[in-house]
Order: sequence, then structure tokens, then C-alpha cells
Amino acid sequence: MNKSVLIPTLLVLILSYGCSSTTTQSESIQETVVTFVVDCTDPELFESIDRDFRTNLNSFFRNLNLNQLDYGKKLTVKMLPLEASGTVSANGASIGPATRNMSKRKAASCRDTRPLCQLIATELNTYRTLSESDVRYSSILETLLKTFMEMNPESEREIIVLLSDGIEHSNFLNMYRSSIPTTDDAVERLANRLDPFLLQSATSRICLADPVVVMVLKKNDRVNNIDLKQFYSKFLNNVLGIKTSNILFVDNLGNNIQIPKEP
Repeated sequence: MNKSVLIPTLLVLILSYGCSSTTTQSESIQETVVTFVVDCTDPELFESIDRDFRTNLNSFFRNLNLNQLDYGKKLTVKMLPLEASGTVSANGASIGPATRNMSKRKAASCRDTRPLCQLIATELNTYRTLSESDVRYSSILETLLKTFMEMNPESEREIIVLLSDGIEHSNFLNMYRSSIPTTDDAVERLANRLDPFLLQSATSRICLADPVVVMVLKKNDRVNNIDLKQFYSKFLNNVLGIKTSNILFVDNLGNNIQIPKEP
């Protein structure tokens, strides 16, 4: 059986109790964008990520209070593969906003999660094929920088969700052979090796969009998970300027994720 067919069954429940706010028609549209960056560089890792989507995606949306789409609210989901080439090409789908002057039928259609279901199911099928390729590199840092550059500063909230083992294997850093940078100086030296244009562009967009970054680090026996968390915390905070309160580490989408309230 095609595993992806289970995705819509879970997602169809996400917004079943939405549109309960007192938001008025005169208020501007407020968009939340959730971008899933999915590591496709290893087939075993991808299967773990795929199971996480199928098992815990509903809990993820519920824990982040995205299961209720109020009047005037728009939810956009983007899917982006983390692959060896470092190319960033996201596909997305949106639902909402509903307004109070709509008929019940039209308002319900605005909350219809089928576009999100289809997006996720289709992309995961594509990612499975990508994961079965002979992959030599995993450029997580460069992919993250390019993902940040794509954020919309006009969005009410940008949430970046990386699903990966966190092991960087690129021209900048090979965590399989080198120790993971955990000190401020070591992380700074690594940052100096990154493309300055990407780094500056990502930092500028982060300053405007104030994103939340959820690192879903999958279990691995090849590197120290504590060191990984320390490295990414320093890179995201010290180098890119993301607030420490906006950097979250979990091991699956079903964890009780608590993100800061919207400013």
C-alpha cells in the first residue's frame, strides 16, 4: 500500500473546529507560514521522517495552535527537500482566509485541508525517490540560509521546521570526520567560510521576519546529539541572530512544542 495515502486521513481533521474568532472583516489578513525542510540524503533517515509525518503531523498542528483557523487567518504550508545539490525549491499550498460575510459553505471551503494534504503526500513521494539516490553530501547550513531568504517579512509568523539527523557533510564542514564546533569561536570561524551573500541575505530577512525554528533531530549513533544542539543553537543565535526563545529542539513532530506567543 502506498504509505502517502495515510497523510490526507490525518490532515483532514486539522482545522475541523476553526473559525471561532471575533476577528472582523475590516482587519487585515494574517498569514502563518510553516515550511517543512525534509532531509532526503539518506533512505533510512527519510523513512523515519516519513513515519513521523504520518503519525504525528496532527499533533504538531494542534500543539502549535494551528488546528483552528480563525476569521481573517491564512495558513500556508511549504515543503522543501534538503538534498545533496543544496538547491532550494519549495512547493506550497494555502487555505483561508474566511470572512464573516461568507456563506457557511464558502467559509467551509476556505478551511478545506485537502490542498495541504495533497501537497504533503505528493512531496513525500518525491522525496522518497530522492532519498534512494547515491548521496555524498548533506548541506544543511546552506539549505537553511536559502530557506530563510525565502521568508516573507509580511507574514504574521514564519515557522521553519527542519527534519534531519543534523549531520552536516559539505565543503564547509564534515561532521563525520571533524569534531562538531561547539564554542563561540569555532562556530564563528565556520560562519566565515560560508557564502557572505547568503549569510547577509539570510540575516537581513531573519531580522524582518523574526522566525521560529523547530529542529526535529532524528536519532543517530554517529555524532553526539548534545554537541549537535549546542552547535545549531550557537549558529542560529550567535551568527544569524535568531532569538534563543525561538529555537526549539525535539525528536519528533508529536512532542509538546511550545513556541513563543506572537508579538
